[in-house]
Amino acid sequence: MPSEGLNFLSKDVSSNSCIYSTCWVIALRAEAAPIIKFLKLKNVNTQSNFTIYANEELGHALIISGVGAIKSAAATAFLKAYFNIKNHAAWINLGIAGYYTEPVGNLYQAIKVFSPVHQRTFFPGFRFSKIIPGTSLLTVNKAETNYNNPVLYDMEAFGFCEVASAFSCNELIFVFKIVSDTPENPIKKLKSSIIEDLINENLRDLKELLSEINKLSELEIERLKIPDEVIEIENSIHFSKTNSFKFRQLYKKWKFANPRKTLKDLHFSKKNAKEIISVLENNISSNKKNRDYI
Repeated sequence: MPSEGLNFLSKDVSSNSCIYSTCWVIALRAEAAPIIKFLKLKNVNTQSNFTIYANEELGHALIISGVGAIKSAAATAFLKAYFNIKNHAAWINLGIAGYYTEPVGNLYQAIKVFSPVHQRTFFPGFRFSKIIPGTSLLTVNKAETNYNNPVLYDMEAFGFCEVASAFSCNELIFVFKIVSDTPENPIKKLKSSIIEDLINENLRDLKELLSEINKLSELEIERLKIPDEVIEIENSIHFSKTNSFKFRQLYKKWKFANPRKTLKDLHFSKKNAKEIISVLENNISSNKKNRDYI
């Protein structure tokens, strides 16, 4: 896909804010090359072991991590620190993955990322089920050849999720994987040219995903501001320092799920901090159970 028509990604940047709002962590040069070309990214001289590409106008930064969860985690942390990435930024781990069944070339959103070694699970990202299918993923220490479970297999996603989740809200952390090998098409047949072709063939869907992610990032910028309605409530009701912090954190989560609502829509029956916090917690819990995906 040609790289024209990227105006929907461009940012209106202020002088005192981080210009990068979409961060890519990609293991292999062959996986990154189509994205670098598509987004017109330029090499950044970091004088480090990591290779970084960026486009200030579009607000995209990309780091090539190398293979493995530890390297992916380290690269994510390095990119965050190098550009002082703000917490409204979206984080994307894109790459190839093994899968238990055909066809090769399908693009998936990993909605559950599990590490057998760490026995921990992440559930990254706002779901884009109307654009691409979602599935589970296992991060393993070496290339999978048995495909015993009906899941994706990769070597980086868990490390990426573990670190990126400390930088941005969970809804802005994404793992997208393209099936590169299956029992019928083993990983030994993979070449760099094939990997690049797999990424290129999915650029149309990736462009659509980026458009939606850009909208979420803009919502997050607004969500992270302290709105007048929050200040108004804190001025009218006594909040301890602990309760104020908790209230603001819950408000941000609630506002992300309900961007068009105000606190007045919750109809607080009492005017005290404990009750307001409780109502927000219950509403957030209810939203999770009845979540509507794009």
